[in-house]
Amino acid sequence: MKLTMLLVNLDFINKMHIALKECYETEYWLIIFKDSSLLGDDEYKNLYNQCFKIRMKLVNSINTAKQNLVIKKENTHRRCSSRP
Repeated sequence: MKLTMLLVNLDFINKMHIALKECYETEYWLIIFKDSSLLGDDEYKNLYNQCFKIRMKLVNSINTAKQNLVIKKENTHRRCSSRP
C-alpha cells in the first residue's frame, strides 16, 4: 500500500513537470506570435499573464508534493527504525 502511494506521488510530480514544460513552451510560442504580429500587445499580455499564473501554480504544486514526499519518507523511516 505504501509503495503504491509513493508511486502515485512520484507519478503526480512527473506529470506536473511535464505540464510545467508545456507551460514554458506555450510562453515561448506566445513570444513568437507577438514578435510576428500574430498577437496584439494587449492579447499577448493577457495570455502571457494567464500562463505565468498557471506556471506559478504548477511550481507550487511540485514543491508541495516534493515536500510531502520527503515528510512521508522521513516518517516511514522513523517508524521502520524504531521497530525492535
